[in-house]
Amino acid sequence: MTAIIYVLFSIISLMLAVRFINYIQLAGYKLVMTKKDLSQYLYLIISATISVIIIIIFGIFKSETLDIIGMFLSLIPMIMLVILDMAKPKKTPLKLTARVIRIYFTLTLLVLGEGYLFYHLSTVTNMNISSFLWAGFVLLPIIVRGAVFINLPIELLIKWYYFERAKKRLSDRLDIIRIGVTGSYGKTSVKDIVAKMLSVKYNVVSSPHSYNTPMGFAKTVSKIGVDTEVLVMEMGARKRGEISVLSKAVNPDIAMLTGIAPCHLETFGDIENIILAKSEILDGLKSGGMAVYNGSNLYLKSMFENCPIEHKELVRPDNGYAIVTDYDTSSSGSEFILHIGGESVPVTTRLIGEHNVQNILMATTVASKLGVTLDEIAECIYNLESTPHRLEVTRSNGITIIDDSYNANPISVDVSLRTLALFSERRVVIVQGMVELGEATFRENYELGVKLSSVADIVIVVGPLAETIKKGAIDAGYNPTKIIEYPTLKVATSHFGEILKANDVMLIINDLPDNY
Repeated sequence: MTAIIYVLFSIISLMLAVRFINYIQLAGYKLVMTKKDLSQYLYLIISATISVIIIIIFGIFKSETLDIIGMFLSLIPMIMLVILDMAKPKKTPLKLTARVIRIYFTLTLLVLGEGYLFYHLSTVTNMNISSFLWAGFVLLPIIVRGAVFINLPIELLIKWYYFERAKKRLSDRLDIIRIGVTGSYGKTSVKDIVAKMLSVKYNVVSSPHSYNTPMGFAKTVSKIGVDTEVLVMEMGARKRGEISVLSKAVNPDIAMLTGIAPCHLETFGDIENIILAKSEILDGLKSGGMAVYNGSNLYLKSMFENCPIEHKELVRPDNGYAIVTDYDTSSSGSEFILHIGGESVPVTTRLIGEHNVQNILMATTVASKLGVTLDEIAECIYNLESTPHRLEVTRSNGITIIDDSYNANPISVDVSLRTLALFSERRVVIVQGMVELGEATFRENYELGVKLSSVADIVIVVGPLAETIKKGAIDAGYNPTKIIEYPTLKVATSHFGEILKANDVMLIINDLPDNY
């Protein structure tokens, strides 16, 4: 019987561990306990406590048969927790990556070892094994993190191997034009646009989705073929030094800086560190290479002025290598005259918002410098589609949806609200707030509420930052009856039928993963 209990303990523990591994994956494999971790841990402690009570009750009778019944019954609270967790909808479920499989292998060894220890204690103390198992369940979050920690050297070695292999492969292809794109915001959109423009003339490989880490670099380089002529690589970071490593690996001919904003302040500390981190893209820039700056961003304008390299471009709609005139924007897109040198061409794009004109101009500057004609650029602009979840406009059941759910920072929020203001219909905003802003979290989310008060007709606030956003809106004079609060996005979504009307425009600001 003891052996059966041992096996059941191991299986249940490994099933309960899935949610904790999920939260660790969402947190970038950091070992800190998030609020969601603590919430799940509370359920675990409650279930373990019930198990202990069952063991104590059945142990009172000093009956071997009742002890056996008690051992099995003590596992029922844990089995119920597993069932409830499996039934609970997951917005961002665990991705079964190679790293997760390795963590699970290590965790299995730890759980089996822990179970054997309890089995041994039961033999030397004449107590049944269930008297110890509750401790194993309570220690589960620590055991999971122990597995992640034990695997760290292996993970670092694997990352180093794939990164170095990709560096070597790219260094052997001196014929490839390399473009690096970085920024606090806009980098994925600009990367996608410049890749599409260059595809008119070249065979282009670009980093898919938002792959902007060393492993993303390795995956992107693996897509390079014998006919590849251009590589467009997005570069992201959460701390200083990371973009420098990527830039030296890519060794770009052209560096593009799309914007600076107070993002990831929990790891960067302050805006100055963000500026220094993004400027690291120049560390690997080839001799004679070119840097392209977003001149509409004050931080980047200052960086441009202090940039020591010879070939650099400051891109603004009204000044620079490529400019626009006769600009007109609406909820259906933008029209303008695009000028490069002495040439000009009328342009139409379905991408909405002034920020997209800026993104297009940055991409146009690079594409033109690399030989794409003005007419080819204009045709490409006409065919551009939104990058998914970056102010992506769709229609569903008579509702216009502006999906800006990928990420949010103070500047991107301003952009999304200016975009929403282009629409004359009733404007509904669903918002979960901005995270990873460190000490600025309360202030920036309060200001978000203030900004919403002048644009939105209905505000739906969701999650842990809801009260802060709500307070900002009400303090700015917004009608409290127009603010609807829900604990989770799932609950909010279930009420859309009651809130939304035909022809409404709904802006989705940020979509926080399950660990927030």
